[in-house]
Amino acid sequence: MRSCLMLLMASCVATAGSVEGTVTDSMTGEAVKRATVTLVSASLRARYIAGADDRGQFQFPAVEPASDYVVEARARGFAMPPETRQFLKDTHPIAVTAQESVKGVAVKLVPLCAINGRVTDADGEPVRGVSIQALQYQYRGSGRRLDSRASAITDANGQYRLYFLQPGRYLVRAYLHETPPGPAEPSPHVHNFIPAEGFVTAYYPGAPEAAGGAIVELKPAADLNGYDFRLARAPAYHVRGRVEGAQAKTSVVLAPCATPSMDFGFTFSASFFPNGTFDARGVTAGQYCLGVSHSGGRLMTADAQVNVRDSDVNGVVLAAPASANVQGAVQMDPSQAERPKKMAVMLGDLNTPGLLVGVGQVQDDGTFSMRNVPAGPANLSVSGRPSATYLKSFRFAGHDAPGFEVPRTGGTLTLVIGTDAGQVSGKVQDQDGNPGDHMLVTLAPKGDLASRTDLIQTAATADDGSFQMTGVAPGDYNVFAWETLDQDAARAPDFLKLFEAKASPVSVQGANQASVQLKAVRAQEMEEATWKPQQ
Repeated sequence: MRSCLMLLMASCVATAGSVEGTVTDSMTGEAVKRATVTLVSASLRARYIAGADDRGQFQFPAVEPASDYVVEARARGFAMPPETRQFLKDTHPIAVTAQESVKGVAVKLVPLCAINGRVTDADGEPVRGVSIQALQYQYRGSGRRLDSRASAITDANGQYRLYFLQPGRYLVRAYLHETPPGPAEPSPHVHNFIPAEGFVTAYYPGAPEAAGGAIVELKPAADLNGYDFRLARAPAYHVRGRVEGAQAKTSVVLAPCATPSMDFGFTFSASFFPNGTFDARGVTAGQYCLGVSHSGGRLMTADAQVNVRDSDVNGVVLAAPASANVQGAVQMDPSQAERPKKMAVMLGDLNTPGLLVGVGQVQDDGTFSMRNVPAGPANLSVSGRPSATYLKSFRFAGHDAPGFEVPRTGGTLTLVIGTDAGQVSGKVQDQDGNPGDHMLVTLAPKGDLASRTDLIQTAATADDGSFQMTGVAPGDYNVFAWETLDQDAARAPDFLKLFEAKASPVSVQGANQASVQLKAVRAQEMEEATWKPQQ
């Protein structure tokens, strides 16, 4: 047994190759010390990990031969180039053959950025404990959001530092919530002579709303100073309402927001009462997101938004989170087609890529079930189906559903898998006519299939700008190409609408192959569209 194992190991070493290279700063060219470098092959499902030394040099001594290796690197204070989001644009796939030593692999990392400032009150005194957030607009499944990228709390001198920021555009927001003294409920025994007031939320340099905030542009390695706030005090009000279907442990939280995006790490809680009502005190003028405590990590999107102006806001109605049981069956079309083994029906959170809220393994008889699935919109997909198939339709309680949403009461879900899938292939060029290597392509349904966001596909291009997509449902589509690999934006329907004029139409008929030639949308255009003011 031992001799067989030694022979196997010797055989592997004899056929292995090696990869060597250097990790450097993309701005200065200096070595990046102690970086963690990985070598990944999708075809082999193999991952090698090595550490760079003090000269930035790394080595993978025994690598199984493959033609699709990609190098990635991570180091404190650095990031992969934001133009790619997933891998280095300057590092093309590496082919490793038996006993070959691939040398001179150059990995460039982008130095991250920082913003520094100080917060004072109207008298110039430092304000401690202020929440500072660096925010970026981003498109996701539910639309455009203003998401938090980094946060900090001011110290005793009112100073803050936001660090490890990716290069790009930001808004900087400062807010501090102060709960007024006194009991949450009125009492005839308490006489409070302190006026209800608090600090007004400010977007740098001092705008009360995001639309008036100044965009902070960060270049690689930027370390900006002087981004100071002077917070003003103003009257504070109440936000009151009730939670329908509330449980004993229900909690309601608020946070200033410009879109339904909600960072639950920086919220304040409303007082919640046994009769299902709530009262948030000390709320200054501005726009706020409200959320009811959820389970399963679904804390990214607000349940409601309110605008507080110059008086209390009353009568807000929120719905307590609900979960439901979903059962159903997967059918094939035509019915005599063989059902694939090991399929699973999966439900994903609409705004959190990779977060699954429900998984049902398909049994031998085609049935599946999921328990305690959060009610509401979700991304629906079926894993394990062959590449030549597609999700043809889905029905709840016997009715076709144009968009997927889990009812609060649950129900029976019927999925139909079509077997007459087509293919879409083509080539991408950049705006200068060069092959669009390592860019992203989006296939988005239109016409009768426009509401089927589950049919949106993305694919990365090869060195020569070519791409191919399989499992395409028959119908009409728009095809887009992007300079960056921003998967969130590339799959967001609202973002795709902004670039319909730059899309190429394609029609897929049955199990045929359609071809298209594309020009990639520049990264600068994508960023401009993302940050364009909305009405």
